[in-house]
Amino acid sequence: MSLMLVAALVGGVATAVAVVTLLGGGLGLLVPFIGFLCLMSISFVAVGVGISAASANDQRASAYAVGLYMVLVALWSLIYAGLQAGASWLGLAKTASQPVWLQFLAIFPPHRAATAAFEAVADGGSVLAADPFASAWLPTLVLLAWFVVPVAGGYLRFQNAEIE
Repeated sequence: MSLMLVAALVGGVATAVAVVTLLGGGLGLLVPFIGFLCLMSISFVAVGVGISAASANDQRASAYAVGLYMVLVALWSLIYAGLQAGASWLGLAKTASQPVWLQFLAIFPPHRAATAAFEAVADGGSVLAADPFASAWLPTLVLLAWFVVPVAGGYLRFQNAEIE
């Protein structure tokens, strides 16, 4: 068991080194890359745990988890493009800039929040910059919310469940 864990960790670090090197960054970006990758992974696991705790049975939990994953990962680009087009058509978004709510929706899914946080760090931006969308603190906060909210919701739902 421990040998499998060591092999997975070594493989993960080797992959992270390769990705960071291919992205043109130095090894100094390895720690933020692995950190944000871990936060994203923890967020997705927390969503699954929260859904599982809140669901009545295994089949529903699986269906909800797969459905939410499909919406957040596979379909989010289409959903976001539709929201952008709708906001532009309704006059809510100007061509030069996007409203804050639309910028927030761009980093709403965990994988996009992790990417935005890493890019903010990789571009040399300040972690606590005045513009929250150009800094790493807002995407990190979104990732932490993806960790806390589903688990808390699942816990509250599970606490009131009658288990036979």
